[in-house]
Amino acid sequence: MNQKYYTPPPPSFINKESSLFFNKIKIIKTEELIICSCNYDITYFHENLYSQFNILLPNNIKNSVKKRQAEYLAGRYVASKALTELGHHVTNIPTGKHRSPIWPKGVLASITHTNELAACAVKHDSKHQYLGIDFENWLTHSIASQISRSLIHTNEEELLFKNNKNKILLFTLIFSAKESLFKALYPSVGFYFDFSAAKVISVDYRKREFKITLNKNLSEHLRRGQSFNGNYKIYSKGIFTIISK
Repeated sequence: MNQKYYTPPPPSFINKESSLFFNKIKIIKTEELIICSCNYDITYFHENLYSQFNILLPNNIKNSVKKRQAEYLAGRYVASKALTELGHHVTNIPTGKHRSPIWPKGVLASITHTNELAACAVKHDSKHQYLGIDFENWLTHSIASQISRSLIHTNEEELLFKNNKNKILLFTLIFSAKESLFKALYPSVGFYFDFSAAKVISVDYRKREFKITLNKNLSEHLRRGQSFNGNYKIYSKGIFTIISK
């Protein structure tokens, strides 16, 4: 897959406050999709950044804690940048049911963010296509133990541990893969489904690929046994997964 990677220049209206908040803005282009990512520092967040970047601040976000305001801004910022690269000059992306973004017609997109990173992937929509991304910080042993019953499907852990003994890597990968799958399929099904709806059936540690399969019917076109291929990338602070079909 041909890949174009570059760091875009900063906006002409950038000031000290915004340059300290946003950093490491990157855009990756492939034949299929565009991914925009950035790091951000909540220490330098101020509500005025919303008006500076012409991003709508919804009332529910305005009334939320600083952390939520900062991550929402970062997510909408990278989404706007990615959409611009796709040919859609949009700064305001409304929020719909279940807090899901309402994307321009003909666009598939997905946002992920942590407390210091935000990313958005976009591509042109077509029938029965899906797109979901997720970045997860490494799970701690304590959290992995707490969520293992709800996260890991029967025999899923045993299957994966045959190939890799790094429990934290596997748990974080499975968690992130299922989050990416949810984001990819939610626009088609329109309702929440939990981790038990799918299982990771294989991981290629050399190619950084995984396969995840549905355990139940979710819609007319999303049936039990249907599989999706995904990719992942390991970072020092966590793991990034993407499912694009």
